[in-house]
Amino acid sequence: MRIQTDPLPHRDIWWIHGESRPGMRRALNGLTRFIATPRVSKYRVFVWFNAATIPDSALYAIARDDDTTFGILHSRFHELWALLRVGSRLGLDIAGFDRQAADITDPVAIGTVLAKVQAHLIINAAAYTAVDKAESNVERAFAINRDGVANLARTGLPLIHISTDYVFDGRKRGAYVETDPVAPLGGPARALKPSPRATIPRRPRAPPIH
Repeated sequence: MRIQTDPLPHRDIWWIHGESRPGMRRALNGLTRFIATPRVSKYRVFVWFNAATIPDSALYAIARDDDTTFGILHSRFHELWALLRVGSRLGLDIAGFDRQAADITDPVAIGTVLAKVQAHLIINAAAYTAVDKAESNVERAFAINRDGVANLARTGLPLIHISTDYVFDGRKRGAYVETDPVAPLGGPARALKPSPRATIPRRPRAPPIH
């Protein structure tokens, strides 16, 4: 079987179980560090590796050296995204909609879309994020960040809502959690304040992710 399926070099050096990855080496070139995660692990963890380390076939190497990517990979949102990717491979249908197809400020439109796809879970990433314009367009910001989220919460489906850390004042020592009291400092941030509180009182199973 191996003779029939492997590239020609493997037929000649069959005792070598790996091969060089020039693409990976080019991607890692110039970085001072990179992110790695084991191919096989009970728990998905990501760690920094010094650029002088050459990863072997037991690792997935991610050619990024910025803290933002490292933080995203450890976030619950990334975990959920990864589970959804696995779910799609397992035959679960995942549907995404833009504002024109599913306006969260319109309860009727939301109900129609959810019924059409027979949804079992909602992940809401919609938000009015132009904080510099929120002060002059408060009504629109509240319609999306408060009323739109409340419309989704009223559907009765499990809801995961993507919120923002702008709703906090930054005075807490340590990491914020979804149930911490919100206290936005600026006027624009106050327009973002209602969204997490629109979901938690109505739906205990609808956690916002900051």
